Amino acid sequence: MSQSLLLYNRIIHILGFCLDSEKSDYMISQTGRDFNDIKEISQLFKLLGNPKRLQLLYLLIQDSMSVTELSQRMHWEQSGVSHQLQLLRKFNLVEQKREGKTIIYHLEDPHVMTLIADVLSHAEQIIHR
Repeated sequence: MSQSLLLYNRIIHILGFCLDSEKSDYMISQTGRDFNDIKEISQLFKLLGNPKRLQLLYLLIQDSMSVTELSQRMHWEQSGVSHQLQLLRKFNLVEQKREGKTIIYHLEDPHVMTLIADVLSHAEQIIHR
């Protein structure tokens, strides 16, 4: 099972919902679970709420890049970029692979890509009202 699917299933479980295959279109139904674990979801949104991390994710949606390439594109110190990438890795939002001496970061989670695209689309609608 992919990391992104594991993360998605964990979020659904934490929120106390499950996919109900008995209902049409696999509707989500509540399992009666307590919402005390909502802090983990809040942490994810807090992580995504940082402008620099959101910019990193947006760049990684477009292409895989090294810390050097990301810092040049963002006009930011490599140490700052590296720190933010480590936080994103901790939540399985980015992955890394080694190419020789260089570590390349990439985003393969379609849920995160969709979430960011939806947020950007919604923000554009709000701005252009």
